Amino acid sequence: MEKCVSKLVSRFKRIGDEHIRGLPIYHRPLQVEAVDFQQWAQGWIGVLITPWFMNVMLLPRDKGQWQSLAVGQKHLQKLPSGEQEFVVGGDVELGSYLFRSLASPMLGFPSQKDARQAAHAALQRLMAPPAGVERPLRVFAGDNRQEYEQETLQ
Repeated sequence: MEKCVSKLVSRFKRIGDEHIRGLPIYHRPLQVEAVDFQQWAQGWIGVLITPWFMNVMLLPRDKGQWQSLAVGQKHLQKLPSGEQEFVVGGDVELGSYLFRSLASPMLGFPSQKDARQAAHAALQRLMAPPAGVERPLRVFAGDNRQEYEQETLQ
């Protein structure tokens, strides 16, 4: 798992440095970081923070696992919180992966610590069984703890 997550972080650092850094969505106080990756079903789940987005990422154990799915295609994934919609992503170096957007752009997060706390809370919520009533996934940004429902962040 460490090798796969390290490769993910390295790749998105390079994407940021080579393609995104000069764009207005690049939030300089933040850096690329993998948060709370853990084994799940056919691979690993965790949150990727970048200066331009925060996504829940599902990485396959077998690189060819989701090759039959088209990039951009929506894919339902059963998690402890219930079925969640992910999007198929792909990269020449990483292969196929699934992602679910939590925030983009990242301008509402004043620090890496704030982004990390939001990532941790979002993943905890996805990986916890519902308490009888379905609640929307929420991400908090900024010192004022402004709350965003997941639907607002897409």
